[in-house]
Amino acid sequence: MAVSTALSPTNTYPSLPFDPAWPAQGQWTYDDFLRLPDGNPAGTGYAATGYQSLKRLADGQIDTLAAIDGTTSYRSWGDLVTTLRAIVDVERAGTPSVQLHVAELDPVSNPNDHADHLMSAKAALEAAAGLTGARRLHHVGYASAGRPENLSPPDRDMKCAVYAVTLAGVLALDHPTAWQHYDRNFVGRDYVRVEEGSAD
Repeated sequence: MAVSTALSPTNTYPSLPFDPAWPAQGQWTYDDFLRLPDGNPAGTGYAATGYQSLKRLADGQIDTLAAIDGTTSYRSWGDLVTTLRAIVDVERAGTPSVQLHVAELDPVSNPNDHADHLMSAKAALEAAAGLTGARRLHHVGYASAGRPENLSPPDRDMKCAVYAVTLAGVLALDHPTAWQHYDRNFVGRDYVRVEEGSAD
């Protein structure tokens, strides 16, 4: 699970076809890797990690979820959500605007997405509840593979660059990953529903 927040010192958002890059001046993006086990697409977990998964934690089927490197464990769904809120609060450092990029939870818009994507979104949205000015971008995941490309060439390049940096972070933690999976599903596509943050 990675928590990604894009921060800006202003409350203005440029209207761009590819909003995830959000290239406003003074913007920072933070990715925090919690090193949680892959919960498998259905959310049932894998034997190698004791069938742990975000979905099973959220559903109350397991009492704890441990990081794969043994650095920490979460004793409940609420414990995980509280940790995520603390991360967002620390990373935003008082900036007035935050963007949260999450998977679209509507199964009609985003059918058959990976359970980890959906549970990460659920946790991030719960963690951001009541966060003033938080703009939420709900992205279609695997289902975008069946949709036409909708990004301009510069936006496609920016999305690829952001993904490459994310992959570098994953690989730096000695986790396997594949560019081909990304290429088949996401290159040239970004279907997103934007939910503007409230001012109060």
